[in-house]
Parts: sequence; structure tokens; C-alpha cells
Amino acid sequence: MKYIFSLIFIIITIQSYANEWEVDISQYTKVTERFFFNGIENKDNSPIDQYYDINGNLVLQILYNRNGQERSRQISKYNEMNELVEYSAWDHSTGADQWRRWLHRIIEEIVENDKIIFLIKEKRYSDDYKLIGIKIKNTNGYLISEMEIEDDVFVSYRIYNDRNDIIYYRYQNEKSNGIREERYFIEYDSHFNKEICIKIYENGNLIYETVNKYDGNGILLQSITLNYLNNIQSKHLYTYDDKNNLIEDKLLDNNDNVILIRYYQYDKENRRIKWGEKNNSYDRYWTYEY
Repeated sequence: MKYIFSLIFIIITIQSYANEWEVDISQYTKVTERFFFNGIENKDNSPIDQYYDINGNLVLQILYNRNGQERSRQISKYNEMNELVEYSAWDHSTGADQWRRWLHRIIEEIVENDKIIFLIKEKRYSDDYKLIGIKIKNTNGYLISEMEIEDDVFVSYRIYNDRNDIIYYRYQNEKSNGIREERYFIEYDSHFNKEICIKIYENGNLIYETVNKYDGNGILLQSITLNYLNNIQSKHLYTYDDKNNLIEDKLLDNNDNVILIRYYQYDKENRRIKWGEKNNSYDRYWTYEY
């Protein structure tokens, strides 16, 4: 008899685990994303069906193979504060109806005085969970700091001010195999709601600074990056439609030669239906069907 109960328990457990990849999509808004390179759809990465909840949170992504069959699913779950609390990635193992979860990420929330600490843990396949990140917010929802962890070593660390702008960044520099530190000094306009100048320092030395220019309505028109010699390194020029939707972001070099153009299109409801980037070598873009 005990073997029968054991078998029943195993079957229930397997069925419960197997159904975790299923999501009731009837309550969500569907958006289909397609990716094109030089006018040809990349069937290896397109299309992708995306499903959003009423708060705009992405809850499900479905990727297809060249035969139109589902090949992977990415599922996200949120709490009542729209904080991500769980993420899982699934793909087919063997057979059309058999799925396996190859990645599972959970976010544990700890409230400590006036702070909320998020512990991000992840496991791949049958491995044990590992701590891969720590995020700290205040009770108003503003970021205080973020840390990324790899093999029990902090590989990056960010600190934010009370306006959610980064003011300090420390990370491992792969090129020099050392530690790099950046400090951001941000200036705002008279309304204290726009970044006018961002200065970035490394080891006490100014690396570069970015100066932003806005129109009378607070719309960003131009962004210039200068190096430590105060010479122009690059320039962004922004163009908008009559509804203040960004339609073009043009990147120029120090001689005003166009390096890259990012462009955007919207429907009558101001939903983005296309965005892409192009230069002299390629034109790649993404389209969205609602």
C-alpha cells in the first residue's frame, strides 16, 4: 500500500511541476514582436509573442522555431507592488509536449526598518540556487543600491540618489582585469527635474561629461559628450512628432558625421509599432502587432 501512495505522490508532483509552464493568456494583452535584418525576417529569433498584464508588466514571452512551433517560454510573476518576484525559462526537451525548466530565478523580499532588500537567487537545470544579486529600495520604491554577484564575488555595485539617478558605479573591468570606479555628478535645471550635465570620474580623474539641452517644454533636443580634454566626443540629436513621441535619435561623431540612426514609429494610440537602427552597413528593426 505504501508503494501505491508513493507512486501517487510522485505522479502528482510531476504533473504539478509540468504545468508550471502553462499560463492563462486570456487575461493579458498580446503583442507580437518581429525582428528584421536588412528587410529579411530572422526566423531564428522571430516572431516573439509577448503578453502584458493591466499594469504593463511582461508576464509571458513565447519564442517559435522556423516551423511555427513553440520552442521556449519565459514567465515572470509580480507582487501587488509590481515588483518582479519570480522568473523562469522553459524549453522543449524531447517531444512536442515535453518541457523542461532550465532557469529559475526567485526574488526574496526582506523589510528592514525603512528599507526593502531584494535577494535575487537563481538556479540552472538541477543545480542549487545561488545568490546572483542584491537590490535595496526605500519604502517609497526608489532605488538605493544594486549589486551583481558572480561566483560569490561582487562584479558590480551601483548607488543611486533620491531621484533614481546613478551616482556611483564600481565594477570589474574585463579589459584591464581590475576594478573600475565611476562617480557621477549630476546637475539639474531650475525645475530640478532634468539632467543638464553629467560628469563621470574614474579614480578621481574626469573621464567625460555629458551636457543635455532641452526646449522650453522640457523636451530633450541634444546631448553632447565631451572627453577629459573638453573636446566633443559624440553628439545625439533627437527629433519628435507633434505628440512629443521620439521618432529619431541620430548619433554623430566629433566631425558631425552620422554614426548611427535609431528611428521609431507609432500608431494612432501612441503605441510603438516599429523601432530600428541603421548605418551604412545594415538596417535592423523590430515591429510590433497589437
